Amino acid sequence: MSDVNPPMMLSSHEILRFSAEQARMHLRHLALYRDRVCIALRDDSPAQNLWELLHIGDTARLTRFSKLRPLSFDGPAAHGLASTITPDLITRVLTTHRPAIVQAIRQQIERSIDDQANATGLDEHGARAADDRMRELQQVASRLFPQDFTA
Repeated sequence: MSDVNPPMMLSSHEILRFSAEQARMHLRHLALYRDRVCIALRDDSPAQNLWELLHIGDTARLTRFSKLRPLSFDGPAAHGLASTITPDLITRVLTTHRPAIVQAIRQQIERSIDDQANATGLDEHGARAADDRMRELQQVASRLFPQDFTA
């Protein structure tokens, strides 16, 4: 028998509260990959929640991590409350936080260009990995914001 507890779910009230308050939150982290987009926002509540939106294929999830909860042996993810959400909510977050997200993407692309420049002289594998990551960033960015990024 397994001792693993099922993940605790966000209530519909928490999802609604996030939906209403997300415009006042600030972008904390952005991760772009071919198969998934992850957007993390920090709120200004006393709990200092970190809200993570994850979009993988047709599935969209929202997870809340409270900073005030003590870490367990399972790490910070053990205290996350998650739920599936409609992709429309991610679209609204992308629209609301567009300037900050576009700036974060540009910074990631600049970092990737630096990695390419530094890896070119080192080894073929490193240069190829940096080039693949650059293409991946540009493809995902052009899917999210076609008017700002071209594939």
